[in-house]
Order: sequence, then structure tokens, then C-alpha cells
Amino acid sequence: MCSRVLFCNIGWTKYYRGQIDDIPKNGGKYNKKNTGHECYNFFNNDGDYYGYVQSTGNSIDLSRIDANTDINAGSLDDVLVVWTATPTSGKKRIIGWYEHAEVYSTLQIVPEAVKRNRTNFNNCVEYNIKAESSNVYLIPENERGKDYYLETPGRNVWYADGKDNGKVNKEKREKAEKLKAKAIELFDKYKSKINNQISEIENEIATETEQTQKQKELINAQIKALENLEGSDVIGLGKQRKGQGLFRNQLIEKYGECCLCGITNKQLLIASHLKSWADSDKNEKVDENNGLLLCPNHDKLVDKYMISFDEEGKILISSALSQNDLILMNIVVDKKINITAGNEYFIRWHRNKFYELEKQRKTSKD
Repeated sequence: MCSRVLFCNIGWTKYYRGQIDDIPKNGGKYNKKNTGHECYNFFNNDGDYYGYVQSTGNSIDLSRIDANTDINAGSLDDVLVVWTATPTSGKKRIIGWYEHAEVYSTLQIVPEAVKRNRTNFNNCVEYNIKAESSNVYLIPENERGKDYYLETPGRNVWYADGKDNGKVNKEKREKAEKLKAKAIELFDKYKSKINNQISEIENEIATETEQTQKQKELINAQIKALENLEGSDVIGLGKQRKGQGLFRNQLIEKYGECCLCGITNKQLLIASHLKSWADSDKNEKVDENNGLLLCPNHDKLVDKYMISFDEEGKILISSALSQNDLILMNIVVDKKINITAGNEYFIRWHRNKFYELEKQRKTSKD
């Protein structure tokens, strides 16, 4: 069992990524008239997460997490942070975890680069818990059911040490140990579930990559034999990847057709990640909001950042594409996709990458 555990109760949101239409509800008096700083608790900042919990006197007693902590210590690492929240109707429950987190005794200010990413609520710059993206787990809102109910004491920061007015209360200590054990058990199960999903997707990627390579070799051989032409990449064959099982099924259920041209033949539809697989953390890899269902042509264009989408969902087109390309690739210049609180973060990530590569394309062209 983890020896260092801290329970942090915060306001309730779907994604905790700082969207205007997804601000924290409940979680204390402050959130009734203001936007709680926890609104960014599950926002990936280049591999780091900065968590916030409102604590008494804006301080956290590290010695109550680990009695062996130096009294002058400013932070304590290797802590399992259990995040809890209460929806607008229902009981308090676990909404996520930071594993191997660093907990600070006083409030810290996020780095300047992180501040620049907090465009919607730029006053929310404080944090007191930090974790690497590989150790962060957020339960999707539709999965935060009764299995995750956890009735911890009402305070925002609960140390689960059984202390009452500075002294250990045996009855409270026993209750605290049970709740701690339950939180850890639920974490282990959820972590295993997510890791299994990712392994399943990675196995699918490996299998499909091998199959795709064989398909490409066969097609290229046929082209050379029949037309004596050099083989080239066949759009849609070079990239059957990224969860064409669970992830793809989620997108088929969500969209049912190519988001850009309306093709409905499931054999031609590809689950395309907006934030690339390599750049996504564990939560993002299995998040359906990080995907669009696309036909092979449009999947290729999105994957190569030749097209993207603006803040309203309108298509952005690379200057590298000619008018003839647009016609042949069936690109409708006034096409829009639906921007939601769930996918806004991933669309923005893709758009920033599009602009970055567009600058490079223009420079090389000049």
C-alpha cells in the first residue's frame, strides 16, 4: 500500500482543461462567484500537470502526509493524490489521481510558458501539486459512477491520518485506513484498465502496420509490373493505426461518417487522432475527444497537418495545396466541424501544429 496519500476535494468539471463552458461547480464558497484554479488540474503542459486545491491558510502540512518529513521541507514527493469532487446532484466521488506527485507546503506560481497557455482564465496561475503526465489519471465524467463514491470528511485537504485536534483518534484512524485502502484499490484497478487499453491499441497498431506494409508492397509491385511506374504511397494504406478497435468504435458511434465528406462505409473510415499518438499522454490516447472519424484522404491531410480547424471549427487549408488538390481531395473550403468543450483543447493543439508547420512550408517554398 502507498505510504503517502493525500485526499484533495475540488470543484466538479468534465475535463479540467480550462474551458469557458466547463468551469468548476461546487467545491467551496469561492467557486460560487469565481472560477476555481482547479479548472486546469488536468491540462497537459508539455508533459507536466499543475494541480490546485484550496487549503486552509493556503498551506499543506507535509508532516501529516509523512511524519518523517523535515519540518523545513518545502515539498514532498512520491505522493498518491486522490482527487475528489461532488457533481451538482449526487455524492462525493473520486474523479482522478496523481501518482508519484510532488506536494508543496505553500502555493507556487506556474512557469511563464504555462501561463501563456491559460488563455481563458489567466488569473488561475497558482498550484500546490505537480505530477508528470505519465502518472496522471482522470476518470471520464460518464464513468464516475457509484463505484467511485468516497465519503471523505468535508474539508478540501484531508490527510487520512486519523488526527482530531492534533491527536490520533483510534476510531477515526481505522475509518481513514479503510477509505485510504479503497482509494488505492480503485486506483490500481483503473490504472490497470487504462494500461490494458493502451496495450491493446499498440498491439493493433503493430499488427495493422505489418499488414499495411504488405499491402503497399503488393500494390507497388502490381503498379511496376503493369505500368512500369515507381511505387508511391497509397493514401489510406500507410496509416491504419491508433486504436482501430476500441478508439475507432467510439468514434463510429459518435460520428457515424467522415466528419468532412460524409462517407459512411465503415471499411473506409479511420480513427484519426488530433493530438498525435506520440505526443498524447495516457488519458489523451484513449479520449474520444482527441479524434475525428475520417475517410482515407482526409485522414491523411489531417495527419500531415495540411488541413486543420479554426476556433469556430472552420477548415484551415495549407498553402501547399493547389486548387486542383482541393478538388481531387474533395476539400470543401467552407466546411465546419463542431467544436465542443471536450475537443476544443485537441483542436487547438492540432491548429497550433498546423501553423507551426505552415511557417516551415512557406519558408522552404521561398
